Amino acid sequence: MPSDRYKFCNHRFVEIDNYGERLIGCVEGNRWTWRASKQPIELPEDDLKALKESRKEAALGGSS
Repeated sequence: MPSDRYKFCNHRFVEIDNYGERLIGCVEGNRWTWRASKQPIELPEDDLKALKESRKEAALGGSS
């Protein structure tokens, strides 16, 4: 049975849109795959930082 968590850090996988490409991976572990991929990739630091900030805002209810 496939796991819904990244085996190295035990965080849940999430699905994101990365410039039109659907990626599934772990924000904390920064490991991502896409359809038909064989090797995971890492997001650039700027993209990862923006993703973490948007998830933080969503968790706070989007309030400023």
